[in-house]
Amino acid sequence: MDNEKILSSLLDCLPLDKNKPEYVVFYLQILAWAKLSASDSLKQELSFNPQFLSDNFEKVKAIFNDIYKNNSFLKNALAFKLSDINIDNDSVKKLLILVEDLSKNGIINNFRISNEILYKILNSDKNYTGIFFIPSELCDLMINLLGDITKKEIYCPYDNYCDFSLKIYEKGGLPYIEILSTNLIPELINILNNSDITIAHSDPILNPSYVKEGKLKQFDLAMSCPPIGLKYDSEVVKKDWFNRFSHINRNGDVYALSHILSQTKSRIVVIVAHSMLFSSTTEVFRETILKENQIEAVIALPSAIFPYTSFQSSILIFDLHKTKKTVRFVDGSDEQFFIRSHHQSQLVNWQSLLETYLYGEDESLVVDIDIETILNNHSILEVSKYILPPEQKKVTQLLIDQKTVKLSEIVTIISPLQISYLKRADKESKIKAWEITASNFPEYGYLLKPEKEVETIYSKKDNQHFLQPNDVVFIYKGSVGKVGIIPEDVPPKGEGGWVVNQSCLILRPNKKINAKVLFMYLNSEVGQTLVKRIISGATIPLIQLKLLKELEIMMPNQQESQKIISTFDQMVTIQSQIQNLFQEQENLKRQHWAISP
Repeated sequence: MDNEKILSSLLDCLPLDKNKPEYVVFYLQILAWAKLSASDSLKQELSFNPQFLSDNFEKVKAIFNDIYKNNSFLKNALAFKLSDINIDNDSVKKLLILVEDLSKNGIINNFRISNEILYKILNSDKNYTGIFFIPSELCDLMINLLGDITKKEIYCPYDNYCDFSLKIYEKGGLPYIEILSTNLIPELINILNNSDITIAHSDPILNPSYVKEGKLKQFDLAMSCPPIGLKYDSEVVKKDWFNRFSHINRNGDVYALSHILSQTKSRIVVIVAHSMLFSSTTEVFRETILKENQIEAVIALPSAIFPYTSFQSSILIFDLHKTKKTVRFVDGSDEQFFIRSHHQSQLVNWQSLLETYLYGEDESLVVDIDIETILNNHSILEVSKYILPPEQKKVTQLLIDQKTVKLSEIVTIISPLQISYLKRADKESKIKAWEITASNFPEYGYLLKPEKEVETIYSKKDNQHFLQPNDVVFIYKGSVGKVGIIPEDVPPKGEGGWVVNQSCLILRPNKKINAKVLFMYLNSEVGQTLVKRIISGATIPLIQLKLLKELEIMMPNQQESQKIISTFDQMVTIQSQIQNLFQEQENLKRQHWAISP
């Protein structure tokens, strides 16, 4: 009988409405109780015994409570702390009879709980809990990225379900976990798997557990996947007695990584949210680890690699004894390294990805970039910024021999009024306007008349956000890269004027460039390729303003500009003809069987 069948048999003893995490823990507690009893690790009066088969749930709870509170000699006694659950006596009896049968046959002694089994039980179709697990193949990759782990002390903070630590233990490492919750699964895993994972229940940031003589214990290696969206207030820096944090940061991931760095002697392998690699809130941290030459490599992972999530992530590899002044970027999101099914990705061929990281020379998959180059690029660690597809390389080569300027040198970039600012404004200052959205962008030429009416503000101070003739409108969030130009007959500023929505920016050209030329450039193959280069691969694609300002613009001479303007005018004429023909086509269609006049 395999381990998954054993656990499934236990689950079948209870009604479906009891098939929840806290009840799964109870099934595991029953198994752990029987296993400890079989090895004579408990006093006789607390051991699993056939006489309990006729007893009720309250008696079982009392025994578990006694083991938990009075057995300090038992390393994993916390495993028997009961949550507030209630199970009818008949169901408990079924459970105990089944476990008694497993004990008699010696099956209980060989029972092992794996992360794969836990995941299947806790996230089955009928029992989705949303509990976060690290896929087994990703754990295998990360452990191999650590290098030799035999007899090494390895720090695994936030390893709530021993995804990393159990595999590390089985491969000869000495794992230490530190978790925020009072989740009992790690202690139960220790008992059921005869493993020796050192466990601490505390917040590593606020109250680190592994402290020796007033200093943080130094581990040989570390591996972690810090929770996404950790938040701490500024007090965490003020009350940091271990000098881990150099500055206040809104991003909790920075605190988590800073803590892990301060508690590790050699190599660290961590999973981070994709935004960590490019966000302005983490730029100072990225700059620090680059200047201190701590970051060895970044491996991009496929999106949606974690079950029931769609966010993008990457692996960061730190080497605190590194001498090379480069960072290796690896595209682990290439199609050869994963398969996709039902909107989820699964890592495959991870051994090949490991080989690519270690020895790869194919520049479509791996590239080494010197640290100075990265620092000059806002310390961005996004793999797609350095591993360029063929069309990006062509454009890079093309730009070498061209006269270019930064976008910020030829336009004023105007953001839409913030919603929070609009909400705070007095009613007297609010007026009605028409808002440009993505649906108002034609294939070529002037933006179409907007149909969405919104509230905005008009005053002598607040009027730059109203669109003017020949403004260029650029979508920087969502449908990134769409571009349009404002016609000459746009309404004036004020009531009934035009404004852009929160996904758009206004590019107001100065005398250095004609608006039509700018539009044609941004809408060209070269322009769109350059735009793609600065898109951040978050869940919602976006371009950071600081990167947009630095977008390289080829500057044509006067003669070339006139040709471009002429081409634009021809395209607008053709677009108008297309729209007229389309309208004529619609009118013809409505001559027969139309519902409305």
